[in-house]
Amino acid sequence: MVGALYFVYAARTSRDDDPPFVGVSHYPPLDLAVLAEDGYERLTVLKGPLPIALAELEALRAASPTRTRCDTILTRPGGRPEDIVAPAPAVTNLRSAPHPAPAPPAVTARETGVWAHRRYAPWPRTAVHHLGLAGVLTRASSFAARRPPMSRSGPGEALFRSGAATYVDALALTAPHHVPVEMPSQEDLRVVSEVLEGRILFEREIRRALEERGHPVPGPLEDVLQVLVLRGVVGRVPSVAIDRFGIATCARCGGREIGEASCASCGGDECLRCMECASLGEARSCRPLYYAPVRPRSPRHLELPRSSNRPEDTERLARSDALEGQDCAERSDHTAYPESCAPQTSPAPAWKVALPFELTKAQRDSSQFLEAFVSEDERSECLVHAVCGAGKTEVCFGAVARVLGCGGRVLFAVPRSDVVAEVAPRISAALPGVRVIALRGASQERYLDADIVVATTHQVLRFYEAFDLVILDEADAFPFRGNRMLRYAMRRATAPAGKTVYMTATPDESLLAAADRGEVGLTRISARHHGHPLPVPAIVTASLPPVDKHGAFSTPCRPGYTPRPPRASELPSEVTAILRASLNEGHRVFVFVPTVELAGRACAMLEASFASPVAAAEKGGPPSPQSPLSLPTTPPRIAFVHSRHPQRDQLREEFKEGRIDVLVTTTIMERGITVPMADVVVLYADFDRVFDSSTLVQMAGRAGRSREYPCARVFFVAERTSPAMRTAVASIRAMNRHAADSGYLVTAADPGGAPASPRTKPDIGV
Repeated sequence: MVGALYFVYAARTSRDDDPPFVGVSHYPPLDLAVLAEDGYERLTVLKGPLPIALAELEALRAASPTRTRCDTILTRPGGRPEDIVAPAPAVTNLRSAPHPAPAPPAVTARETGVWAHRRYAPWPRTAVHHLGLAGVLTRASSFAARRPPMSRSGPGEALFRSGAATYVDALALTAPHHVPVEMPSQEDLRVVSEVLEGRILFEREIRRALEERGHPVPGPLEDVLQVLVLRGVVGRVPSVAIDRFGIATCARCGGREIGEASCASCGGDECLRCMECASLGEARSCRPLYYAPVRPRSPRHLELPRSSNRPEDTERLARSDALEGQDCAERSDHTAYPESCAPQTSPAPAWKVALPFELTKAQRDSSQFLEAFVSEDERSECLVHAVCGAGKTEVCFGAVARVLGCGGRVLFAVPRSDVVAEVAPRISAALPGVRVIALRGASQERYLDADIVVATTHQVLRFYEAFDLVILDEADAFPFRGNRMLRYAMRRATAPAGKTVYMTATPDESLLAAADRGEVGLTRISARHHGHPLPVPAIVTASLPPVDKHGAFSTPCRPGYTPRPPRASELPSEVTAILRASLNEGHRVFVFVPTVELAGRACAMLEASFASPVAAAEKGGPPSPQSPLSLPTTPPRIAFVHSRHPQRDQLREEFKEGRIDVLVTTTIMERGITVPMADVVVLYADFDRVFDSSTLVQMAGRAGRSREYPCARVFFVAERTSPAMRTAVASIRAMNRHAADSGYLVTAADPGGAPASPRTKPDIGV
């Protein structure tokens, strides 16, 4: 498919002292027809045809030869170098127009991972595609020269539609006696503007959205989008934009890992493409992105505190405040929406939360805190520090209902796809009548309107200033943790005056430090629904089979070497004692290991350990003296699972249903699974490359989640006690103390540790 190429032009009125309007268009006669309504009579083609990124850069040079929008570097007052904010490259071809376009997505230095000013650190060549201004202009000239005129009887509209028009053709069609142009209908303008509201999409994604809604545009979609851009309803930006220094940046993900490749769309041999977000469709320098913020839907829209701690929101808030209170009819003719695109002001309904259970005291306190946060607090971010299994999802429903009642929209973002399928029905049941849509990789419908969007963090890349409340569940989990691209997407999806709520059991140190300074709101849910304290892990010192730094067994593998079958004696007696006690009492056991290889090996050792006494009993002899196990009539059902296991979901369900007694797993099961009557054993807990303190807390959180068995046991088994193990234990004890001090516990147990169990504990060394 041949993509559209663009021409740079200058439009002038009849008055010579009026400044020219410099624009970019795939079909200049269309622009002349639209600008004629504003008094522009002449249009001169300056450059073209070019890919959108080069055309926008040429337009900037033509509009302001000595200074461009990218000259200014904004800094936070009193800020440090990492607080510098660099505005994104200009995204509108309405530079000299009297009407504004939506503000471009801002890219902060903290999000891009590099400083925004060369004074502090240069952009590394490995991460940033650096062309230089001279290189960009040379590339633009050479690109246009490689497209010779085609043989034809005369210039016409079909040439532009096919991408075969040249500079000479554009001059012929934009002469004073320009040909008549068919304008898009008002209905097409309204439908396309509604599709783009709160989103940032490619043209092909806009087509799919129109098909999902049952409103395909009969005419050229490029013309509809061009008219919306000219009228300031929609913004446009090259998906890989080039600034005045010749540095390429992805406008969709903010990434600067840019590569070059030949492109069948624009015909170029060195088309720039982003390598970071290619999984969502390639962002190239010849493909424009279209975006539009959400327009007010009710008179009460955004009646929330309008302040922000994020410097990148300052410009957007100022622009929003300047327009606030003005009726559309009071604005200039250039800034008003088309008649059929005007914002609707239907009253927003009042939503009530309907839960099938009553919130606990800890949940009620946090729910009231969040409601006050979205309605009264001037801070833009809040942290919900909740223990594993505290029911933090339902705590947010009151704040969600309040934002919906103000006419706002809510995003519930989670890192994993399976959690999206679980959370969306719970939200629909708790807020009857609310439109909820679930977005993940397997979703068939992606572009329908909804009041609440439940999405994986990668799907958020398609939203732009859409949500007044963003709730990020498991903020410390993969893939969001440490991912600059996803942090950028979350910030851009938040409205200028929007609020963000982070929910996690293991927040990072920077977020906790910001909460201590009062920059971020903080509420804690330190007790589970059953009111018992968290099981405090017991540290067990044992001699485990040695592994190398990659988590593989250190036994050398020579050519032709066949590993021997695992032996029962390889498993320490302390581990078998723990498992024996749990299984004899009818409990299931999580056994966590750090690597995939260890999962299979540990499973084999467990099977060998449990098979030895059974085989001896069948022969009538005594059990092996190395095994401390009792003589079970049948061996326990043991399985292992990891992220690449083909039957991962099936084994997960069988373990939850009780058809598997012991599940050996990697960290894939550290979150999002609740198994009643389960204990937890972490082998190689001192393996710091995988098991940091947050991971250990999450794994320990799989135990004691049910009311029937709140006093489950957790064991960290290792040859030494690592700092991460100490930190994890201290964190769990601190939450127990907070729960006791807040009156959230229903037992009289010691808040520093788990209450004594009536069961007989195994004889182990702690």
